[in-house]
Amino acid sequence: MRTRTARTIYIAGPMQGKMDFNYPAFNAWDNVLSALGWKVLNPVKIGDAFGTGAEIQGDPKLLKAVINAELAAVAGADAIFLLNGWELSPGARRELAVALTNNLVILTTTAMSPEHYSINAE
Repeated sequence: MRTRTARTIYIAGPMQGKMDFNYPAFNAWDNVLSALGWKVLNPVKIGDAFGTGAEIQGDPKLLKAVINAELAAVAGADAIFLLNGWELSPGARRELAVALTNNLVILTTTAMSPEHYSINAE
């Protein structure tokens, strides 16, 4: 019998200049994608290992370390999920370039919001 392992998906989207660094959108989609069976690579959680959003943005060396960790996560994923506004984010565009280089599946929100899904978390 063959065991199916969860496929991994990286969430990319705008953070800088957004209220709360857009964490609510990243975390909401993390919940939806997890409930749909994906193993989610969320840059919010990756960054948490380095400090708060404000700490990371205030320290260029720390920011570089986080960016490198996030790009490595993209490279190791099966797919990338682009949040609304990704095209205006230099970071998300870098992540998409890595995804394209590594032949990842590209998925987008296309004006949907996580509230469109009724996920029963048990």
